[in-house]
Amino acid sequence: MTTDSFGEWNWAWRKDGVRYEGRYLAFGLIDADGPPVEDEPWSRIRSSIYTLAREIFRLDVSLAEKAITLSGRVTSEKVKSSIAALFRGVSESLRNDLEVTAPFKSANVPWIETAAVLPAESAASLRRFPTVTPNGDARPGEAYQFEVDLAATPDGVTEGGVVEVKDLPAGWTEMQVAVEAFCDWIVFETPSGNEGIVTILSDGTSRPAVFRGTIRPDADVGKAYKLTVTFDQEGRHAGSAVRRIRIEKGTATGTPEAEVVAPAAVRGVELVRDVRSPILTIKIIEDSDSRDLTWSLSPERGPVPFRTMMLAGKINLKGDPADFARELLQTCPDLRPGRAHISVLRGIGETIWKATPPCFKELYAELRERHGPRFSIQIVTNEPHVPWEMMHPDAEAGFPDADHLFMTHPIARWFGGNEGGMRNGFERGRIVSFVPRYPPDSALPAAIAEGERLISEFGAVSGLATCDGLRDFLSKATPGQPVSMLHFAGHANPPGAGSDGTKQGLRMSDGWMSHREVHGGVNLGMEDGTFVMLNACSVGFANHTLGVVGGWPASLAMRGFGGILAPIWAVQDEHASSVVHDHMAGLLKGRTLGETMLDARVCYRNASATPFAYLCHGDVMARMS
Repeated sequence: MTTDSFGEWNWAWRKDGVRYEGRYLAFGLIDADGPPVEDEPWSRIRSSIYTLAREIFRLDVSLAEKAITLSGRVTSEKVKSSIAALFRGVSESLRNDLEVTAPFKSANVPWIETAAVLPAESAASLRRFPTVTPNGDARPGEAYQFEVDLAATPDGVTEGGVVEVKDLPAGWTEMQVAVEAFCDWIVFETPSGNEGIVTILSDGTSRPAVFRGTIRPDADVGKAYKLTVTFDQEGRHAGSAVRRIRIEKGTATGTPEAEVVAPAAVRGVELVRDVRSPILTIKIIEDSDSRDLTWSLSPERGPVPFRTMMLAGKINLKGDPADFARELLQTCPDLRPGRAHISVLRGIGETIWKATPPCFKELYAELRERHGPRFSIQIVTNEPHVPWEMMHPDAEAGFPDADHLFMTHPIARWFGGNEGGMRNGFERGRIVSFVPRYPPDSALPAAIAEGERLISEFGAVSGLATCDGLRDFLSKATPGQPVSMLHFAGHANPPGAGSDGTKQGLRMSDGWMSHREVHGGVNLGMEDGTFVMLNACSVGFANHTLGVVGGWPASLAMRGFGGILAPIWAVQDEHASSVVHDHMAGLLKGRTLGETMLDARVCYRNASATPFAYLCHGDVMARMS
């Protein structure tokens, strides 16, 4: 192809970024002017240039009299040659004046922190079980009291895994764990009546948290409602448990329903010494009727009290949250790479922002005043559909540099039900990559290249990408060095896909593997706490059946995996590979889970909608050991 009829233009590429405390922090590239970037061959060229975003300081592409001139600064001769190769096929004449300059990396980026080093002294560990014990029947309109404890033995009815209390210093006497209870059919005695403290004592006993309230008069007799409790250790979410309470005969009437019992997680609360907490924890708990969402906010406390008085509130999305999310996101997979996707996604983000409760908006503004725009945020939720990380403050919020939360903050989410305890770090070890080879009509060359790049740059090893190969690996990993990261790149379908339900989950080279195969026989996560990267279309999508969150992320969390990265809509594989590569590189360098995902998103955000599709599950402060 030649430049006939292309006209004359200058295509300018610059580093995007923000001012923070007097310093300029570079994000990824942003391009302006030039040819119609949605049209071929420019769309293809633009996409390829964005995969080199970290290696380009400045790039100007000028067309005049059917000749292209390249100027600017890049990091290496290889990058210089790669850019020239992209344009050589579309020009009658090419002049390459790119300058090679060694990269400069600032040591003062504010969100890079030093990993904590634990003192080398003797430590103790113990195991406890979350228990929720009612002190009487639940009857409409009557008082109701229950206790939450971390007991020496399980009670058999509370859904939640064993509590692992690790690295207690020698001579310890007690440990306090904050508890928060959520149930839309209990009216607590005071605004803070749903909060309490469990105290674990060194003699093997404990003091439970006691909660008092009243069952709502309109509660249906015979129906079982979900009582969710969350545990926090010094501001860090440490796990959750669930107890189903049945409404007994009283002054209200209703239709009896069978009690639904969800499977208990094998791994439950995890309490560790020298815990590292985020600046803000947001708990979003879906009520039993799947309409109201209760928000509870836990900011890092300081010497100055907050002006925001209420740290909890309720919202209603005027329908099923799944429908709210589906309507918002249905066009995202079809957003063409170009410049329009930024505007569309901002509109979606502002819609999500408007849906948040006033207490969150007020507290967020205060935290921005105190900490700037880059403080860490942990989301804990049992509502799996709405990507709250994607919210974007609107014009009324008054932030001159407003952006999507997950483009300005280290942020991650975890499960607010009983899907398993949130690990505080990842053990360094092997990286195993599963990349299926498909027939020519469904081949993914970028996925194959992605796997090969992880092998060459990070020392990953190839796994047998068949159904039996992945099943066997998950069930009985090779003894020896732990598996720190498991990577999959290929095709996938979300739960419920396929006319007969068989073509859902991960597509291996010989068939489909459902998330339902992540069951009690899967031991890899329990043993190694492996971080899982699923780079496949819509594999992060979740379903919600009988009060249980389904899909790959929740199923993996239930079996002890330490974190999961997965997109919630179909992604463009070229940019998807770049996001996964950079995220893995950041973790291996010792940066936190939230920092690495922030960096990977912002670097490629202007290329396409792909970086916006990823949800990161895990402890936002977790690092590789």
